[in-house]
Amino acid sequence: AIYGAAAFACDQSVGIVVALDGTRTSGTAYTWRYSFYAPSTNRQTAVTVTPLAVQADTLEDFGGFLASAQPIDPARFVDTDAVLTEVLAGGGSDFLEDFPSRNQRVFLTAGTFEDSPMPEMPQWRVLLQRVNSSGVTPYERFVPAQTPATTSTSPRDAVPQDLSLHITAWPNPFQKVATLEVTLAETAPLQATVYNLLGQRMATLADGSVYPPGRHRLRWDAGEAPPGVYVVTMQAGAWREQHTLVHLR
Repeated sequence: AIYGAAAFACDQSVGIVVALDGTRTSGTAYTWRYSFYAPSTNRQTAVTVTPLAVQADTLEDFGGFLASAQPIDPARFVDTDAVLTEVLAGGGSDFLEDFPSRNQRVFLTAGTFEDSPMPEMPQWRVLLQRVNSSGVTPYERFVPAQTPATTSTSPRDAVPQDLSLHITAWPNPFQKVATLEVTLAETAPLQATVYNLLGQRMATLADGSVYPPGRHRLRWDAGEAPPGVYVVTMQAGAWREQHTLVHLR
């Protein structure tokens, strides 16, 4: 899709991703459409992808919607299998329970939405529907469309980068237990929390106790946590960093 859009302008960024048809609860779909925006031309490029073909068309950005949308970073993009795993584990499976697949509908759209919990960030809007003789019953959830940037921040008067909080994790992806190695160059209270992509806290690995300088290992036993993408947020004094973990079945 990116190559198809780049044929029309070199500064394309994707703002909307939509599953058009054939969407399943596994997160797969037969047809996808990616909507790109190029500031240099003030036009959008719609790239439609199927297993058989890729078609790209350029048109005006009517209403300036894509120009004002927050671009989705392809390097941090959260794929739909992880998104559906989170939604189903968070209540979607119970919602669809006892309904055969022919009576289930799944709609997936990634973009920025004013009615989402975080309208300033790209989100997946996941809409599940149960269909029977009584009508259609919806179930809607928002999930971040990209993982947090892995960055370290410090106060303006902080000094040398060698005083930063540094994290490594292995194995990653992991199946049961992930080990995180935290390097501190100075004594600091350390907080470490694991969140899923719905923003729900899954585990506390460090509760704010003071740690001395050096390397420290923290372990997360995922236990019964469903497969998916998780974010570890760590803070040591004024320093803060996030790290993404992928939990496999």
